[in-house]
Formats: sequence, C-alpha cells, structure tokens
Amino acid sequence: MNHSPRPLRAPAVERLPLRQPAVRQMLWMMVCATLLLLSAPATAQQSRSNYGGWKTTNRADIPVQVGVGPSGVMVNGGVFDDQPIHLGVRIDLEAIVTSDLVREHPKVVPRQYRNQLLAAGEVRVRPLIAALLPTAVYFSPKFRNTGMYGATWSLFPLGQSLRLSSLRVRISGSPIATAFFMHSDTLASPTFFVRPGIDINLDVEIPVARDFGLSFGWSSMLHLPQRIGGPVFEMGSFDEGSIWHIGQLYLQGNFRFPHSIYYR
Repeated sequence: MNHSPRPLRAPAVERLPLRQPAVRQMLWMMVCATLLLLSAPATAQQSRSNYGGWKTTNRADIPVQVGVGPSGVMVNGGVFDDQPIHLGVRIDLEAIVTSDLVREHPKVVPRQYRNQLLAAGEVRVRPLIAALLPTAVYFSPKFRNTGMYGATWSLFPLGQSLRLSSLRVRISGSPIATAFFMHSDTLASPTFFVRPGIDINLDVEIPVARDFGLSFGWSSMLHLPQRIGGPVFEMGSFDEGSIWHIGQLYLQGNFRFPHSIYYR
C-alpha cells in the first residue's frame, strides 16, 4: 500500500537559546517587571522574522544599566534626634544611548533627535515603565527605638551631566511619591507617611570595568509635611514635629548588559 508523504508543518514557536551568564540572569529577574514591556516587542519582531515575513530585520544592542546598593537614610526633626540613621537600598535603571549607536543604527532614534544626540555623545533614558520600580527602598528594623519600612518612587527625572576625565557627575531633579510605615518606642506611633515631593540628587559615577562601575551620591527628598503619628490627610508644619525631608547617602554598583531591539 502506498503512503503519501505527510506535509511538513512549521513549528508554532522557535525556542531561543539563553546565553546570558548567571549574574545577568539574576539582574534580569530583579527588573523583569520593568523590562517586560521593552522585551516583548523585540521578541515578537524576532519571531516574525523567523517565519520569513521580514527579511531585512536589523538588530541593535542597547546597554541597560542597573544600579543597586546600600544607603543610609536620615529623616528630619524628631525622627533624626531619636535615631539618626535608618537602613535602605538605592535602585537605578536606565538605558544608555550613545552617538556610536546612532551612527551604526540611525533608525533607532527619531530623525528630529539624531543631531542632538550626536552632539551630546551619550544620553541616559529612563523608560516610563521604570516608574513602577522604586528608586529608594526603606527596610530598617527597630535596632534602637524606631523602625521604618517603605519606598520612594521617582516619576520623571531630568538632569545634567558633566564629564571630569573618567568620572561622570550628574545633578538631577524629579517629582517623587513616598510611602512608608514607622513605629517607635519614643515617638508618636504608628506613622503612615504618604506624601508627594521633589527629589534633588547629586551622583558621581566611576567606571571600573567595561560592564561594571561604582557610583555614590546624596539625595534630598523634600515633601509636603506630615505630623509624626498624625493622619495622612492632615497637613503638618515645617518643624521638628513633622516629617518633610528625607536624606539618602548611598553607594551602589552599576551593572550593564545588552538589550536587543529589532527594527527594519
């Protein structure tokens, strides 16, 4: 009996090999919620190119920098008098677009911005989805009198950078939103602090290797005042009985890894 050959069927999905080192995989997990929106279009474009629909698909690798490190947190007024230092973590996430990248892949940047970027040499871009990732996390158990747990989110940071030899000095500002819980043996307690504010940040970045660097800096976060132990919807005053300023001294490691995007 003759059997006609069965037609070959294309696989529904082609699995892509994972070639990233273990450290990069850990970093990817840390910011997966932020990079999901960025990686999804590139993955979809690559899948369509495997079917032969787009024969002229090009790939550009954009460096993504993740900065993580410890910080000392200082809250103004009566909180500082009670316990000067609280513990925290500083987190930064940004894409780095350089003039070399624009020359090699001009279509990555809209035409009206190419000359400006070529003149600047390097631009740091923080995707809007990164606003979901807090820039400051407060995790400070009550090792003396007061404990503090919460976070600050930076919304639309704007700044100016200056190159001093291999150092990169940046001053920036951003509207912020802060929420934390504070409990204390000596202060009015508990305090549920929820306030908008403005962050002024001075950052110094030192390159160590091609894909790693260190940075340190100071962040002053000014908020609408809220009375210690008082309700959220009650306005405090700019005195020692209210919380309105949070200072953050930090040191962080900056890790870079490539993120691929696809374009025609």
